[in-house]
Amino acid sequence: MADLKKTKTASAKKAGAKKAGAKKAPKKKLDRQRLGRLADEIGRYEGRDMTNLLHRLETEEGLKFKSASNGATMARMCGVTAQSTAGQRDAVCNWAAAVRRKFTQGGF
Repeated sequence: MADLKKTKTASAKKAGAKKAGAKKAPKKKLDRQRLGRLADEIGRYEGRDMTNLLHRLETEEGLKFKSASNGATMARMCGVTAQSTAGQRDAVCNWAAAVRRKFTQGGF
């Protein structure tokens, strides 16, 4: 029985060593055209009802929402993340503003 415990511990250590030594995957390049297109599309909806746009972005473009512990809503799409304490709509508008800001500052 003692040998069985040692075997499990040894295999667990080996698995842990593999994870610790694993290399991170290289970051994917951001698609500038796609980011620009999405930011422009979101910009056309600012101040209007975005229900259909949000649904389309989630289903077709991979938009993900997450609630942060501070009550903020985080929006992530195409490798860019933005947040807002005013809900999903404003988080997406902040996402578009972040993309535009990166374009003007040469961040992409």
